[in-house]
Amino acid sequence: MPYSRRDSKRGRSQCLATHPPPLAVMPVRRGREQAGEFVVDAFGPLGLGRRRGRLPVSWDAAVYPPLVSVRLRASVAQARRRREPGITPLRQIGEGRLFESLREWVPGDDLRHIDWKATARRRKVITRQYEAERRQQVLLVLDTGRLLTADIAGVSRLDYVVQAALELAYAAVQHDDNVGVMAFADGVQHFVAPQRGRLALKRVVDVLAVVEPRLVEPDYPGAFRYLAARNRKRALTVLFTDVIDRFASDALVANVAGLRPRHLPLAVTLKNPELEHAAALRPAAAHDAFRKAAAEALLGAREQALGHMRRAGVLVLDVPPDRAAQAVVAKYLELKRRGRL
Repeated sequence: MPYSRRDSKRGRSQCLATHPPPLAVMPVRRGREQAGEFVVDAFGPLGLGRRRGRLPVSWDAAVYPPLVSVRLRASVAQARRRREPGITPLRQIGEGRLFESLREWVPGDDLRHIDWKATARRRKVITRQYEAERRQQVLLVLDTGRLLTADIAGVSRLDYVVQAALELAYAAVQHDDNVGVMAFADGVQHFVAPQRGRLALKRVVDVLAVVEPRLVEPDYPGAFRYLAARNRKRALTVLFTDVIDRFASDALVANVAGLRPRHLPLAVTLKNPELEHAAALRPAAAHDAFRKAAAEALLGAREQALGHMRRAGVLVLDVPPDRAAQAVVAKYLELKRRGRL
C-alpha cells in the first residue's frame, strides 16, 4: 500500500510506493510443475513470531537444462562449419538418397538403381545417380533406468547425459539436420520423431526438461522394437547409457548392434571418476587393498563389455562426465565430416 511522508524543505507530502523488489527464484533441479502454490513466511519485528501464508499459483512452471554453454559451443560449431564448405564427404556416389540425374549404366554400378522405364525408352541400360544427402537424421536415445540413478560428485549421472544430449541437439539443428529424442526405462516414456529446425529443438528440450531416472531394469528389446517401428530412415542413433559387465550388458549389446546396417549406432557411456580413483590408489591398509581389487575388477568387467560392443560394430564413446557434452558434439562433427551419416 502507498504511504505519505512530509518533505520538510518543500512543505508538501510525497506519495511513495512500497512495492518490494523482484524476488529471484533459483530452481534446484530440472522438471515441470503444474499449478501449485507459493509458501510465504512473514516474521515479526523481534523475530519471535512467524506467520505463514499460501498463495495459489494457476500457471505451470518448467525448469529447462542450462543453455549458456550450448549456445557458446554451437557458435563454435557454426564457425567451423563455415570454414569447411569445401570439404568433400567420403560417401561414394550412389550411397545417397537424393536423386541427381540419369546416366548410362557401367559395370560396377548397383543393379538396384537401374531405371527400367528409362532403359526401355532409350534401348540401353540406364541407371539413376544419387547425390550425398546433406540433411541427416540424428536420434537421441536416453536410457533412464537404474544405471543412471547414481550421482557423481553430487550431480546426477542423468543430468550429465541431458546436458550432452541438449548440446548435440543444438549442434545438429545448426547443421540443418533433423533431430529427435526417445527416453525409456522399463517402457518408452517419451518419443519425438526427428524433425528440422527450431520446432524440433523445442520439442527435444521439452523432453529433456522432464526426464528422470528410475530404479528399474531397462527394457532394451521393447525400446528398440518401438524405435524400429517408428523410425525407418537411416539415422545416427546416439544411445546414452552405461554398462557394468559383459553378461549384464548382453541384452544392450545385442539390441544396439541390431540397428546396423540401417542405422549408425553410437553408444555414449560415462566413466566413474571415483571408481578409477579407487583403482589407482596405493593401499595403506588391508581394507584399502580389498577396495582397490574390487575397483579394478569392476573396471576390467566394464572394459570387457565396451569391447564386446565395439566388436559388434557399435561406435563407443566412453568419456568423463564433465567432458561428455564436448566429446559427443566433436564426435558428431567428425562423423558428419567423414560422411558416415
